[in-house]
Amino acid sequence: MYRYFERNGKKFLVFFGVFLMVAFIVPTGFKSCALSTNGRAAGKLAGQTVYEGQLSNAKSEWELLTTRLPHGRDFAYMEMGLALAGFPQQQFGAQTMQGLEGQIDKHPDLFFLLSHEAEQQGIIVSDDTINTIVANDFPESKQVGVNPIAVQEAVRRVMLIGALRDRMASSVKVSEAAILHTNAPEWQSVRLNMVEFTTSEFEKAVPAPTTQQVQAQFDQYKNVLPVPGSRSAGNPLDFGYEVPDRVQVQYLTVPRQQILDTVRATKSAYDWDVDARMYYQEHQEEFIRPAPPETQPATREALGPPMPTTQPSTQAATQPATLPAVASTQPAGPTTRPFAEVRKEILDKILAPAADKLSDTITAAIRTRLTDDYKTYAADHPTTRSASPETRPTTGPAPYDSLAYLESVAADIQKQYKLLPEVHQIAQWSDSSSLAKLPGIGAAHNADEVAFAEYATQAAAAEPTTAPAQPPAPKLQLFQPSDVLFDSARNDYLFRVTAISPAHAPDLKETVARVQEDAKVKAAYDMATTHARELLDEAKKNGLAAAAIADHKPIVSTGEFRMSRPFIPNFIAGQAATQTLMGKARALVEEATPENPHPVAMVELPSEKKVLVAELADVSLGASDSELFADKLHAWLEDTNGQVEMLSRDWFKYDAVVARLKWQPAKSESDSGS
Repeated sequence: MYRYFERNGKKFLVFFGVFLMVAFIVPTGFKSCALSTNGRAAGKLAGQTVYEGQLSNAKSEWELLTTRLPHGRDFAYMEMGLALAGFPQQQFGAQTMQGLEGQIDKHPDLFFLLSHEAEQQGIIVSDDTINTIVANDFPESKQVGVNPIAVQEAVRRVMLIGALRDRMASSVKVSEAAILHTNAPEWQSVRLNMVEFTTSEFEKAVPAPTTQQVQAQFDQYKNVLPVPGSRSAGNPLDFGYEVPDRVQVQYLTVPRQQILDTVRATKSAYDWDVDARMYYQEHQEEFIRPAPPETQPATREALGPPMPTTQPSTQAATQPATLPAVASTQPAGPTTRPFAEVRKEILDKILAPAADKLSDTITAAIRTRLTDDYKTYAADHPTTRSASPETRPTTGPAPYDSLAYLESVAADIQKQYKLLPEVHQIAQWSDSSSLAKLPGIGAAHNADEVAFAEYATQAAAAEPTTAPAQPPAPKLQLFQPSDVLFDSARNDYLFRVTAISPAHAPDLKETVARVQEDAKVKAAYDMATTHARELLDEAKKNGLAAAAIADHKPIVSTGEFRMSRPFIPNFIAGQAATQTLMGKARALVEEATPENPHPVAMVELPSEKKVLVAELADVSLGASDSELFADKLHAWLEDTNGQVEMLSRDWFKYDAVVARLKWQPAKSESDSGS
């Protein structure tokens, strides 16, 4: 026996090696659907028995793909979501297949049922395709210790379901007639005839408003803020007389340039130059100039043929000296920018850390001083939200609520840091729009990105009557120092509100001239509307041309325009008026019939202070063939996508699949026992 094993030892080794390889290759926990026809029956699929091993395999494959393989869930999502071949994947399937993934997670047998349905319909995915996908998309599957056969079967099921959805999607047909019916209004070119009635043509005919009319106009809009463009149904002409929140402020500026100059003064110009040169030598990579797009190496051929040896000695002596200079002007690659070119840039870099530190130190010192002094001031003045600052005597130390106090703070900063902050005062009432226009501080904001104008006027804003969605920022009290603000040039600012005036209705005497003018405009607009309505009634009977002639009004025609584009030729107006007229043109197109091909309508344009009577003059598919083809293709994609999504939502639901395939799960023992 010993000699038998000795003679056949190599054969036994080969046999056991093959046996071990097969043992590792054959899956222990995963089997293909074809092999898993043993075990207990799990249910009936159109009368055919399905075994628990088949469902278990499909469930394990889905878990493997979506939980253990990197990007496996994304792969399943994309492949099962593929729709019509040749179109971008993101246009199809996102919403549907997200739902399908959730369905499979909730009903693991759905993964088996859908792949089985695909096979029943004759869909086949080749082994070459599966192997290619596994090799390209899941090369790491070998490293994570998963069964390669299980990976292949999981990929096969995903591809089968994706192909099944492709087949279902390909059955969706959208006819050209349906596309034209749905999208014709957007593709049509429209031309309008119009008669205009403007307020300016009626203002001369409007008598001066009476005292009662002025008072009524004022009472109606005295509590409305005059915000341009905030028209509403109740205020189409955008009237408003309320005085907005206003404040008076004082502020300190710490200019960035002074900070830099102060830091620069701590060393001599020579020392700064030495530091800059050291930085330059240690950070050469920061100053590389890229090579030009096309470099021309300086070769001997570029400089011309070599000089003959028989040239006179004077020429031979001078000619070589010019060659290096010419060659240096033709760099062959990236070069380092010279120090002289980047000196200022380097100085700014090495000055910045010290400048930032000094700036923070100075602003912290100013704010600490102001805050401490404010606490003392607030203790002596419990009510600090008075309408105007209290008058203080100017003798003795500067009182906290005076401009002289800020000037004394600036003087102390100069003594300590050799830098004098700038002191400013805005003594006139200023609303947010005025504050935003101030040079420097008008563009500043705090660390929370709250702009200066908004921050300052919060002090005057009324308390909200209802609880806001988020807690409002704390309001500044009178003379309370603000947070540090800064602008894009890195100048720092601190301000304090010295007086507040909350939004309020003005006295009629303050704005009577404006109210009178607005009352005339309103009366003229009402008169224009009345005349337009009368002409509209006549145009409905006899046509716009006859009505315009009878009223001695000219007709203006627009050029042809498409309602999908925000431009109307021969109609100069703002965006709001243009959109209003486009909407009316769309309504006229829908209203047109063979019996009434030229409907008319009145169009109020309060933003332009005019009223139109518009007639549909012409409608055509005025787009070029190429434009129309592109629009049809886009519409076809959208309509097809929509129908595919609607169909998929119903087709891939678990209940729909169960009913379609006549799937009857076997009852559990607990169910049968009950």
